[in-house]
Amino acid sequence: MATFEEKAERLKKELEEAANGSQCRNLSREYELTLRLLRIIRGEVFTLDDINKCRLEIMREYPEYGRPITAESGILLTAEAIRKSFGRKYYLPLYKYPIRIDFGTQNRRICVVHPSNFIEYEDKNGQEV
Repeated sequence: MATFEEKAERLKKELEEAANGSQCRNLSREYELTLRLLRIIRGEVFTLDDINKCRLEIMREYPEYGRPITAESGILLTAEAIRKSFGRKYYLPLYKYPIRIDFGTQNRRICVVHPSNFIEYEDKNGQEV
């Protein structure tokens, strides 16, 4: 079975070779999802801009995301928006790795939402708070 890194490379090549049209859009969407999943697997931090992109993707299907997500929206709602932006794809990896979120607050803390929705905090240097 190919790793997600290999899948991303393959999709990138296919996307470069694809003609414009629906095939290109589908490949582009799949490539973006794979890159986003790799960010979660690698433990990269999602910012409010990243979360807003996820929110815009799911707004049609989930009207409760019609308003922008901010630090006041809630940590679990934010993690849920990221997970829902994948649709039904990648269900298992999404619930295997924690999602790291930086709301850009003054306390410089990053929220780590585990698959069980347990929340812990770390400072931007990776130390638990």
